[in-house]
This record gives sequence, C-alpha cells and structure tokens, in this order.
Amino acid sequence: MTSSKNADTKTGRLKIGNPIDLLQSRVGDQLKREKFQRDPQFLESAVPYLDKVAAYFDAEMRGMERLPEKGPMLLVSNHSGACLTPDSMVFMWGWLKARGFDDPLSILGFDILFAVPKVGDAARRGGAMPASMAAGQEAFNRGSSVLVYPGGEWELYRPWAERNRIDFNQRKGFIRLALEKGVPVVPLVAHGGHDTRIILTRGERAAEPFGLKRYRLAGMPITWGLCGPGLGWVPSVPYPAKIVIEALEPLDWSSYGPRSASNPEVLETCYEEITDVMQSCLDRLSEEIPYPVASRIGKGIRDSATSAWEASVPSAWWSAAKGATKKAKKGSAKKAAKKKVTKKKAAKKTTKKAARKVSKKAARKKTPAPRT
Repeated sequence: MTSSKNADTKTGRLKIGNPIDLLQSRVGDQLKREKFQRDPQFLESAVPYLDKVAAYFDAEMRGMERLPEKGPMLLVSNHSGACLTPDSMVFMWGWLKARGFDDPLSILGFDILFAVPKVGDAARRGGAMPASMAAGQEAFNRGSSVLVYPGGEWELYRPWAERNRIDFNQRKGFIRLALEKGVPVVPLVAHGGHDTRIILTRGERAAEPFGLKRYRLAGMPITWGLCGPGLGWVPSVPYPAKIVIEALEPLDWSSYGPRSASNPEVLETCYEEITDVMQSCLDRLSEEIPYPVASRIGKGIRDSATSAWEASVPSAWWSAAKGATKKAKKGSAKKAAKKKVTKKKAAKKTTKKAARKVSKKAARKKTPAPRT
C-alpha cells in the first residue's frame, strides 16, 4: 500500500499534482543553485553545433569591432523567435568567434528556462543564469560582461505583424543596472529571428485562468512553424530565415552617476535613447532584407545549384574550365591594356600634328609677302 504524502487516503492511488504548482516548485529549486557555472570547455565543445545553427540561418554578425576591447560591458538586445530563441544562439556564435573563450559573458535568462531538464544545465554551462538585478551586479563584480533581453517573454512572443518593432514594454531595470555600475552599454539589434516561427497571438486571455503571471508569463502564445500550429513554449522546427545581428556604437551613461538610477526622468531619457537607435537600425535591416526566409532559401538554391554543377562535371574538366576562364580574363586584360597604349599613342600623334599646323600658320604670318 502506498504511504506517500501524494497518495489518496481512500483509493491508495498517487495524486497528480497541479502542473503549475509542480513547475513553481522546480523553478524555486533551480533559483537556489549556484549562479555562475560558465564552463569554457563546454563552450568550446558547443562551437560545432553553433556553426551548424549559423549555417542553417545563414547568420551574419556585424559591428563586433565596435565593442570595447575589454569588459565589463552591458549588451542590450531585442528578442525574437519563440522558445528556441535562434538570435541568442547566433549571437553566442558571433561572440565566441570574435572574443574567444576567455572573455566571460553572463546571459540573464528567463526563470523557466532553467527548470527544463538538461536544457537548463546546458544554459548554465554556457554562461546563462536566472535574470535578476542581484545576478547582474554580481556578474559585473566578477569582471564579466552581461547580456540582457529587456523585452523578455513579452517581446519574444510579440505577434508576427510586430516583428520589426523594438518592444521592451517599458522595462527599465537594465538601465538602473548600467547606471549603478557605470559600464558602457552596447545596443544589439537582431533581424530575421521572428521569421523563424510565426507568432499568431500572445494568448493573453489565458494568463489569469492558468496562473501564468506568477512566472512573468504574459499569456499562452499560439504559433505556426514548419510542423504546423502549436504552443509557443513547445519547440518546433524553425523556418530557415536569414538572421543578421548588428552591434551599434556603445552608449555612455556614466555622466549621470549611480544616484540617477532612481531618477525617473533619467531612466526615461536613457530608455528613449536606446530604443530609438535600436529601432532605427531595425528599420534599416528590415528594409535591406524584407523577406528573411526568401533570402535564405534563395541563397540555398544558388549554393545547391553551384554544388550540383561542380559535382556533375569531372574535376579535370572543372579545373580546365577555371584555367580557361583565368586565361580569358588575362587575355582580355592584356587587350584592354594594349588598347589604352594605342589610344595614348594616337592621342600623342594627334597632338603633335595639331602643334605642327599651329606652328606653320604662325610662320606664315611672320614671313613677309614677296615684292613684285
């Protein structure tokens, strides 16, 4: 007979707890764990996987040279793509490529992420930790740079129609953190991630009945991916959309001083400044690449066609064709050079002829007419 506390005293059967309560219990346990578990060796082993992710999304990192040479710094990014957050993986790929494994980066993530078995452990070893002001302060005290997504779950599940909009939902905690620590603030703008999965609705009406607000969840999002419709919290195969992430020029708010962290006017000024520059960049990227999925698929088709052509032609023929092309280019270049030389010579001859004519005319004028 079952003696567990979860057993029904009348039937002896195990009770199935409320999923929300079970989730709350697991999240609570995870928040008690050691925050800093970043493992450089784990990150090094993850690079091949990140390379595949970057290749799938034809990822492009821009502006990494604008980052300060040394940390710590606060990196502030928009958030897209539902629960898989492909832009996060792409940025980690770009950071490791540009900064290596010895430049620490702490990522402030959503509490529920760390309650997912194996996923939470991998996130911790990659440098992530549950988001809080205390976690950010401690990371800076350790000399680590910090990456934040102020829009969080609200922006992550914004409707697809708002995909080209920066929406931090008036959250300003990251500004207080930057002002208190006096660190440079680097805006990051990601484009294309919200085309990897179509967000139909945030499902805000479901937040209250299911008690989702306890976990800072705005609702029960409904999405559409390659596998069809589904809940936004459940992973799905993403569309192959081109993802571009651009780092902008760092913002210096140190002149405001740590005391201004509690000044509403300063917070609003900083909020408008960073969201304005990020929105301008996102507008530019969305104009440059209006259809990220079509852009990625088009590149894939071109690459596949080139690979198929190279595979169908014997290597000796392919090498000969390349050699012939090089020779043709060299030959055309030589011909062009000869034409230039010929034109120059012709121009010189023309100039000399013109000079002779002028001199003859001048001589005729000076010579007196013969007397009769």
